[in-house]
Amino acid sequence: MFSGAKIWVKWIIPLLLILPVPGTAGVLWPQDETDALYAKRADMMVAKGRYIDAIENYSKAIKQKPCAAAYQNRGYAYQQSGELTAAMADFNRAIGLNPKLAQAYVNRGILYQTLGKLDHALEDYGRAIRINHNLADAYNNRGGARLLKGDLRGAIADFNRVIALGPKYKANALCLSLNPLVLPRTYASRGLAWEHLGNLDHALADFSTSIRLDPDFAIPLNLRGNVRAFQGDYAGAINDYDQALKIDPSMSEALVNREQVQRVMQMKPASADRNGIVVQFKNLADEGK
Repeated sequence: MFSGAKIWVKWIIPLLLILPVPGTAGVLWPQDETDALYAKRADMMVAKGRYIDAIENYSKAIKQKPCAAAYQNRGYAYQQSGELTAAMADFNRAIGLNPKLAQAYVNRGILYQTLGKLDHALEDYGRAIRINHNLADAYNNRGGARLLKGDLRGAIADFNRVIALGPKYKANALCLSLNPLVLPRTYASRGLAWEHLGNLDHALADFSTSIRLDPDFAIPLNLRGNVRAFQGDYAGAINDYDQALKIDPSMSEALVNREQVQRVMQMKPASADRNGIVVQFKNLADEGK
């Protein structure tokens, strides 16, 4: 298949694994305790991307009074800082202190998925969902893991759940809304699953929705271009590749795909019907496998 298929494994992990900002994962910090003041300060630092400072403050909170939320959130800060061993240790401690803290399973599952341990990740996402069946990021990440394992129907079911929850999703006791960056990627990921199942109409619709939700998201433009090319809409495909490259000039896949479509258009016999041209494109695409 052409370059759209090569993107699949390359892009799905970083885009699906969108970690929620920690500090409010179903546990509210006590208002009058010193450890809570350190933890709240750390939460604010995480929100600003100051992960080293956040780790220092979470550590102070833990020293005064260890609790599952502090370990979980420090684990997130460690993870964002690239200290994966320390992150795993903290997620394990959080779960040991509170086996019903769903977000800790999600965060550990994300870490397992980052490490390529998809079976462990799927197990943790499943545990989180059993604890809180409305935890959209658990469904979203499990869908990504299932997609990577080739469980396309299972992935679609999980993405359907995320879309159904949508803006009504309650992440925790503070009732935060779903991260607005998630849904465009959920639709794009579901579109990939539909494409690999051969349902190009569904794939086209999902890629289009992803683009509508986030017009600056280049990847679904490239993927929609691929679908349009397979359907024989070469002008539409070229336009999508052009738009993707305008957003991200470094997207080599879009450049390769555009060149392939342009080659097919140049090969088009004057008397050829649409089906013949589609076959030409597919044959040319197969050469790039």
